[in-house]
Amino acid sequence: MRTISEEFMSVAISSMHLVRAHMRAETGSSLTIPQFRVLAGIFNNNSHICSLAEQIGVSQPAISRIIENLVNKKMVTRTTDSLDRRSSILKLTKKGENTFQDIKEKARIKIEKKMTDFKPDELEKIKQSLSCIKNFIHQISDTKK
Repeated sequence: MRTISEEFMSVAISSMHLVRAHMRAETGSSLTIPQFRVLAGIFNNNSHICSLAEQIGVSQPAISRIIENLVNKKMVTRTTDSLDRRSSILKLTKKGENTFQDIKEKARIKIEKKMTDFKPDELEKIKQSLSCIKNFIHQISDTKK
């Protein structure tokens, strides 16, 4: 089991570095990686500041600065939560959603181009492995053991 968990951690870290490098190349100077991660979080229905800070691993003051920059760039709107006036609800603007989708798609295309050297049976094995990893992540996320 230890070998599998070590390999999983290694693959996860390598994957994050690869994706981050492609995202960074696509964002240029328009967005920082933390700003992109906030856009991704909001896009995936994480609209509360506290949970976004936890998700991307930054402090409350840092997430507030990131959000303020995104609001100033007209990529995010911030409204007061009607159930808890101390909280804000975040939403992507059309510009924010388009920016997020554009960067994500360009990075995906770059990764896809690198797959052309693989044989069809190798690609099928990768696809099956990714499906297993996705199920594994879903399973361990639900159990929180």
